[in-house]
Amino acid sequence: RWPEYQKIIRNDLAEAIKIASRNGSDPLARANLTIVNQISLLDDLRAALAKVDNSTIVWFDFETNGLKTPFQGANVAIGGMALCWQDNAAWYVVLDHLNPELNPVQRGTALEFIRWFLKSDLPKGGQNIKFDCLQSEGCFGIRPRRIVADTMLLSHLIDPSRGTHGEEKLALQV
Repeated sequence: RWPEYQKIIRNDLAEAIKIASRNGSDPLARANLTIVNQISLLDDLRAALAKVDNSTIVWFDFETNGLKTPFQGANVAIGGMALCWQDNAAWYVVLDHLNPELNPVQRGTALEFIRWFLKSDLPKGGQNIKFDCLQSEGCFGIRPRRIVADTMLLSHLIDPSRGTHGEEKLALQV
């Protein structure tokens, strides 16, 4: 969107590719990625989260059908929510993706899980918490509890010259 940042973004992506491809290995080959599209997998996810201690940040991210929030008049569909709190392991809770395996009962159970997670006292972090909080409030009527980290905010605090996306307001909230 901003031409002055294109070189920075290209350099950052080139560095990420260089780091990821060291030793000629596939960095995702050792990753344990679980797509939660059945109630039994949701039960596994709940059990795994029950073992997380209060010093571990659970990173989450909503996948949506756009960049606007319900507060901007958007008809937002939450495709799902990604969760991660340990190296080389992540979970993706499916909601509104075209998924023939997800019946209404499973979707309802997934929605209950997401509401529980957002209300829980687990420490939470994300890439753009301001956006995810707006999605959470607009789609679920819940403001996530115990937000402790935001990589976009941290990036801004490390190098504020790269522009802002409302990080000052977010910094005050966090």
